[in-house]
Amino acid sequence: MSTPARSAIPLLRRHADAWVPLLIGLASFFVLVGPRVLRWDNLAWLGHGDSATHYLGWLFFRQGPWTLPLGMNPDYGLALANSIVYSDSNPLLALLFKPFGPWLPTVFQYFGFWILACFLLQAWIAYRLLGLATQRASVRAMGTVFFAFAPIMMIRLTEHLSLGGHFLLLAALYLVCAPAPRRRRLAWWALLAVSVLVHAYLFAMVALLWLVDLGGRSWRREVHVRSAVLEAALGLGLTALACWQAGYFVPGGGAAQGGYGFYRANVLALFNPMGWSYLLDTIAQGPGEYEGYVYLGLGVLLLYACALPRLLQAPRTAFEGWRRHALLGLALVGLTLFAISNTVGFGPYAWSFPLPDRLYQLAGVFRASGRMMWPVYYALVLLSIVLVLRLYPPRAAAVLLAIGLAVQLVDTHAGWSQQRWHWMRTPATAWETPLRDPFWALAGQRYAKLRLAPPQNAAPRWQPLADYAGRHGMATDAVYLARVDARALAAAQADMRARLQEGRYDADTLYVIEGAGFVAAALAAQGGPDLYAQVDGFQLIAPGWSACAACPEVAGAVSLQALAGQIVPGRRLGFSETDEQAAGWLGSGWSHREPWGTWSAAREAELVLPLDTARVRALDLELQPLLGPGLERQRIEVLVDGVPAARAELAAAGVVRVALPAPAPEAGVRLVRIGFRIPDAARPADLGTGADHRLLGLGIIAATPVASAHEWPGLDDGHYFER
Repeated sequence: MSTPARSAIPLLRRHADAWVPLLIGLASFFVLVGPRVLRWDNLAWLGHGDSATHYLGWLFFRQGPWTLPLGMNPDYGLALANSIVYSDSNPLLALLFKPFGPWLPTVFQYFGFWILACFLLQAWIAYRLLGLATQRASVRAMGTVFFAFAPIMMIRLTEHLSLGGHFLLLAALYLVCAPAPRRRRLAWWALLAVSVLVHAYLFAMVALLWLVDLGGRSWRREVHVRSAVLEAALGLGLTALACWQAGYFVPGGGAAQGGYGFYRANVLALFNPMGWSYLLDTIAQGPGEYEGYVYLGLGVLLLYACALPRLLQAPRTAFEGWRRHALLGLALVGLTLFAISNTVGFGPYAWSFPLPDRLYQLAGVFRASGRMMWPVYYALVLLSIVLVLRLYPPRAAAVLLAIGLAVQLVDTHAGWSQQRWHWMRTPATAWETPLRDPFWALAGQRYAKLRLAPPQNAAPRWQPLADYAGRHGMATDAVYLARVDARALAAAQADMRARLQEGRYDADTLYVIEGAGFVAAALAAQGGPDLYAQVDGFQLIAPGWSACAACPEVAGAVSLQALAGQIVPGRRLGFSETDEQAAGWLGSGWSHREPWGTWSAAREAELVLPLDTARVRALDLELQPLLGPGLERQRIEVLVDGVPAARAELAAAGVVRVALPAPAPEAGVRLVRIGFRIPDAARPADLGTGADHRLLGLGIIAATPVASAHEWPGLDDGHYFER
């Protein structure tokens, strides 16, 4: 009499094709990632880099109204015109979960479920792909592990979550290689729609493989040309509809951003472990070539080494039926060339050749061209397994695959073992925030929007501001987006400059000022209804707060006397990204603050300083000139309240002393404008000293108030000292 356990064995064997790959995918997930990402309220692992904007984009999209197109996300970007596509929040899942938003937990992330799905589907499709080469379950299982532990997938899932959907590429390769899969046309259409709703780069690769399959079937006369044209038209139409509804076609958005040739693949990328090998050292390469990371692994390289001698002896056996996949081979070669780009990197060396401007701009749509190596990687892994299976007897092939797999797992352990901590952080339902003052909670109830001045994409402190706005249901332009329309950004910046100059603010908007214009705006509006304050290191303008009877007094409220008290003789005022106090003294004409200081971004710039002119009689300005071939010295003129006060020609970093006018009889605290004229400002890209296209000329490192202009004799008209 058979027991239930014995009767279940034939059932398991009969359905092994389903449960074996899913078991491999599940095991791989728990070994490599761990269970903590499956807690929908766990945000700890999403609080850094690109993952943060993935989550925040979803948070604002979930809270926002339904729109047409469905994927628009106006509260995350405001005037910067945004959709769920450009925060890389996985539009497919965002659109799936949004209808259930009112019933979901307050804190809810679906990215952990996405990672689990990536592993399960990666293994499930790889198992079927290998089934085209062998029906031996043990061999297919071993081959599947190569794909489930693919370094190029794991390295993406730590940062660019949607780009971890490599199962879409495997599905496309399966449809290209399978002799006659059922419902091929419907499968391709579904794959195109899903891939475009996951990520544009994955869609581009899937679409190319679809065209390869369609062209190959037409060439082999497996499908009539008219039918192929109809399939292509319907496929493109479906894709266009999906793109429209997801929000790819944001009004005024420009897809081409330039940069092609920087985020490329190195010629040696297949052999460069970049820390993912115990045996092989990292090969030096260009700064943007991490996007082309496609290390095959020592186990795959071992399989090729074992196959090579027999391949030379029996090439026909190895490549039997290759003509059927000739078009696929050409497409993979094309992807490789596009990935390498017109700037060819060989280890640390690079050679460039020019492209026509229109072609360069077109290629810039997919500027991270190194990613286009991913289908090549998977094709090469598959080929290594197929060659061993074809060139060795079954038992020997199985032994070689087992050895190769063991070597692969041990070798790449150097990388994946170091990543698990990222996903296994101590769970947390909120991120650490510097916004601790009680003011923020009250402001979150009073204001409907939070705006950053000047508006910019990925501002240095965008994340805590966006997180705060999202948690309080406020719309914001403190965002980090994959693409921003340059015209919309310029218009938003011009609007903000006008508002600061005119003191014109929306009553429902809280403004956070990053540097330029805050001090001048605050001092010009002394005694008005708006609050100007420095709270937790952030400079704020809260319209109507000072006139609000129910609004409590804020400790950081700005006054002329308080600001002037921060500027005393001998106290150095730095202008680096860490010098938050001095950031407010930057007026117009400056770029963003950097670790060392701040560059001018125009031919004129100014500092705005509240000074007690009876105490401060001069300023020592630590300056850094932009120099390069043909620009050996940088001329500058310094003005005090519009009156020339000092001139210098800087050939190196140094100090310029600027004497202030003699104090009037009623000397006291007043606003002093220190202007700079920089006629020799230039773009580093034009000088051949870098890829920076900003108009730079003068870098300001620090300013030190001086009690007497005569501490250095004869310096009333300005003087320059090289350091």
